[in-house]
Amino acid sequence: MAAAATSKHLEFALAILQSAKKRSPQAIEAYALCKTYWDEVASGLEGNLKVIKKDKGYASDTSDYDLKVTLDNATSCVTGLANAQVQDLEIAKGLNNTQMAVGAADTILEGLKPPRKLN
Repeated sequence: MAAAATSKHLEFALAILQSAKKRSPQAIEAYALCKTYWDEVASGLEGNLKVIKKDKGYASDTSDYDLKVTLDNATSCVTGLANAQVQDLEIAKGLNNTQMAVGAADTILEGLKPPRKLN
């Protein structure tokens, strides 16, 4: 009897894995784009941090914009998945965490931003 139960569990696990292989081409493409977008988020945040540390805030004209573009890459990933009719809770959670972190940092850094000089 235990062997039969084990066999049923194994069959069920294998069926789940098989269904994962049957993702639509749109879903597969959306996940591939997500990998690219999240790679860009990681490298973008790294670059943003270097500039913000060097400038001691938003000293350069584009550093606030660059930070928001980095966040756009994370949003594009989730949008691409939604368009492919895929809901991925881990990616959605990652986007939410990234939005909160970037939003909080941006709010603080905007307060430190030097006033623009009029020419």
